Amino acid sequence: MLKNIFSKSKLLAACVTSFNMGFVFIILTESTGEEINAAFFTVASEVLLFSFWFSLWYIAPIVFLAGIPASAGIDKITAGITNTEAGNTLRAVLHALAGIIIALLAYFVLGERFPDFNNREIVANFIFLSIYPIVFFWLIDTLANKKNTEA
Repeated sequence: MLKNIFSKSKLLAACVTSFNMGFVFIILTESTGEEINAAFFTVASEVLLFSFWFSLWYIAPIVFLAGIPASAGIDKITAGITNTEAGNTLRAVLHALAGIIIALLAYFVLGERFPDFNNREIVANFIFLSIYPIVFFWLIDTLANKKNTEA
């Protein structure tokens, strides 16, 4: 059972998604700060180092503990669909819904409250930070599975 959930393509997708989201989150939060007057290499190396640690500490546990099982469950639910276009569309929609549910649970567990959905900026950030990672995960997983089936 665990071998099916933690397949090579899911582990690859989880690693890439974790580091991608760490980098995206750091870039989004750092770009709103004050103007940076340091050398580009220094700033870039600090952003990459901090995003690496942020990814390992905060994002990877959520991706590995919630994202991989959710994706494996979605694969199991959609396994009987023979139409490739319908199956891919359904998988993308289910992954997006799973991302929203995982983000809401993460907000509740880690923040002990839900985000303020009256603020448009918070809603936009919530939608981006909940749907983007798991759809990115799905794309990497799909590409890795396609490459494995062709080889």
